Formats: sequence, structure tokens, C-alpha cells
Amino acid sequence: MINQDCKNRAKYYLKNMKGVLGAYTEGVGYSFIRKNVAKFISERDNFPSDWNHVILTEGGSEGVAMVLELLIASENDGILVPIP
Repeated sequence: MINQDCKNRAKYYLKNMKGVLGAYTEGVGYSFIRKNVAKFISERDNFPSDWNHVILTEGGSEGVAMVLELLIASENDGILVPIP
């Protein structure tokens, strides 16, 4: 049986995603989810987190690839990643 918390969260997501369901999302993730992530980080780490600085990716590997691409300024740059 689905508990009330699950039902409330589903309603919350559907309400905030109204008009965009089945369409492209915001490039860095839904703003209402990014706000919740920033709030969680602020509460967990006792350090302010700005939701505008939160980017959601499809996984950790994609996030790491994005950061590495940002670090490469020219075709002569390279990044060495050791394999554990």
C-alpha cells in the first residue's frame, strides 16, 4: 500500500511539473527540485547553498565529464584521470 507521504510527494511533483510533463526540462534540472537539493545541502552541512549553483545530471559520470570539459581551455590541454 502506498503511504500518504508518497502520495503527497507525487502530487507536489505533478503540480510543479504542470505544463512541462513530456516536454524538454530546464537544461540544469527543474528549479523546484534544485531548490529542494540546495535546502537539503544547507540543512545537512550547516552551510548556505544557492539553488542557482545546483546542476542536476543523469549520473555522476555525466557530472564529472561536464566539469572536466569546463577545465579544458584549448586543444593542447589534457587531463589525466587515474583508474583506481
